[in-house]
This record gives sequence, structure tokens and C-alpha cells, in this order.
Amino acid sequence: MWANSMATSFGKQTGRQVVEVQIFHEQGKHTLVIPQRCTAKYLHELLSKEIGLNPESAQLFALFTGNLGTPSKLLQEDDTVPAQQPLCFQRWCFDANLEAKAIRHDDAAVHLLYNECQHYLRTGSIKPTPSQAQELEELSDPFFPTERQFLKCARGVEGYSDSAANDCKVLTEVQSNTYAIRQGDNVRCMVGWDALSVVTGNKSSAFPREQRVHDLSYQSGDLAAEFAKY
Repeated sequence: MWANSMATSFGKQTGRQVVEVQIFHEQGKHTLVIPQRCTAKYLHELLSKEIGLNPESAQLFALFTGNLGTPSKLLQEDDTVPAQQPLCFQRWCFDANLEAKAIRHDDAAVHLLYNECQHYLRTGSIKPTPSQAQELEELSDPFFPTERQFLKCARGVEGYSDSAANDCKVLTEVQSNTYAIRQGDNVRCMVGWDALSVVTGNKSSAFPREQRVHDLSYQSGDLAAEFAKY
């Protein structure tokens, strides 16, 4: 309560506000001072600069409301940064070549990607084979940091390139190569480098990058904008 009161007082006196953004880093978050009304683009650029990302590598990451690993809304560039909501900064990239370049040249990007990958390995979102799991464990030795080699191995693991959105709703029927996804169905969507996968019940269907999918909306946020671009 005291901290909130101080933050409110600070904002009234300076026209600026203090925000905390969760990041995949040892400290778990980064604190910034921004204008009271601030766009997501401004915050993204400021945060990227403060944590040492070069401008090209910063394109690998996006700002969301929600918590790390379970974001609820993708913030578009012109969105106003929402007050009193948790914010997180994590990978949102479907360009394998851009990521490969960042891994070669940007230490800050490597460290964020490494920590995020470790998180998803622990939660089971990324599913290595037994031999991959053994290699990743060997490359995770804290006494011999090999984050670049770890990521080169991890990029070949099932699920690494996927960004998932739960609780999507189908607006109009979609005919996949195997079955019809009906209007109103609740589905899970996973966007990767090669395809958009739609999972409903125990069925899964993949839509290649050449096939555009426009009729999915995200019930608890606005990730649909990214699916529309896909």
C-alpha cells in the first residue's frame, strides 16, 4: 500500500510513472521510469536499450500483459501501456534467420533466449528426445556456461519455435486437410516457424505458412492480430 501510494505521488509530481516488466533474467524483472501516457513501442525500445539488446535483436521479443510464460495480451506498438497490470517481455518471433543472427552476435539476446528455453523445458512445453535432453543437460552446467551451444541444440527440439495461445475461438468454420474445425470451437493455437497448428480435443491440424488463417480470435486478449498476419 505504501509503495503504491509513493508511486502515485511520484506520478502526480513528475508526470511520469514507474513500471516493472518481467523478463527471463536472473533478477526476474526490470524497473523503468516512463511517461504517464506511454506507448508500448516507447516502452519496448527503452527496455531493449536498457537490457542491452541491439535494435535488430529486439525484434525477437514483444511486450505483453500477464505473467512470463503465460501472457494474456500482446501489446501492439500504438497501445498505451496499461496501468496497474502485470507486464512481461518475452520471445515472439517467427523468423528463424533473424533469431539465428541474434544468437551469433547479441549476448543479451542469447541470455534471454537461454533462460526462456530453460523455463519451457521445466514446464514441459518443449519436448526433447532422450538424447537431446542429455545434451541440453550437459550444456546447462553453470560452471561452464555455453548458452550459444545450448540454443543451437535447443532449436532442433520439438516445440522450441512455437508460441502458444490457449482458449482461442473459431469465428467461422475452417477446413483443414484432415477435418473441419467448426465455428464456436475452443482451440489451442501454436504458431511456429513453419506452420500454425490448431489443436481441439485430441485432434491437431497444421496450416502451412502459405495458407493464411484469419478466423481465429483470442478470448482473453488480442493475439488474434498476430494470427491474422500469419
